[in-house]
Amino acid sequence: MDFTLIFAWGVIKLGIQKMFKCVLILVSALLITGCGDLFLRSLDEFNAGMGGQRTCRYEADYQTIYGDGYTYEFGGYCNQWLGTLTNNSEYTIKCSHTLDGRPVNSVYAGPRQTVDEKFIAQMGNGYLQATCKYWDRAEKLQNRYSETRYSVYSLLSSGNWKVRIENNASFTRKCRLLDSRKRVISEQTIGSGQSTSWWDEPEGTFYTQCVS
Repeated sequence: MDFTLIFAWGVIKLGIQKMFKCVLILVSALLITGCGDLFLRSLDEFNAGMGGQRTCRYEADYQTIYGDGYTYEFGGYCNQWLGTLTNNSEYTIKCSHTLDGRPVNSVYAGPRQTVDEKFIAQMGNGYLQATCKYWDRAEKLQNRYSETRYSVYSLLSSGNWKVRIENNASFTRKCRLLDSRKRVISEQTIGSGQSTSWWDEPEGTFYTQCVS
């Protein structure tokens, strides 16, 4: 092989190395900007077409959970579980996942927010299970009792409903939270314009009252 051919092969080899580096940089950039799943599929198809091995070994059909005010679509794409949570409600929504019986990453979406989660877990032989629930909601006036002069506020925090009572009378009173049988669960003495602590809301029917 003469010097000209050796030099030409060296130039070609250097060009291939530079091109490979550029492809790696492009892949990294697309993964960072959220275009990774589509790009990986295209790269996988190109690689298979050139006689190489496929890297996208696992995929799974998408499923959709329809909730009151939100939808959650999740599935498997190019070895990764991913999901899109669209929330049109006033709540923060949490979608939890298990894979082979063990918990993996959760997806959260605030009120009127859409979250596109690119990685929940790595795919294998197991199947991803998902459940969604209301997770948070800001404090809100639940009831105002003008005759007995107190107000009830509620909020949702980390999946737990809480309630507080505000004394609207001009004097100090005992305000109470009662269960379905009207047995006192919590009680606090508060002055005019004051509020009780946040109490855990009991399941099912419950009652409130303020007495002198």
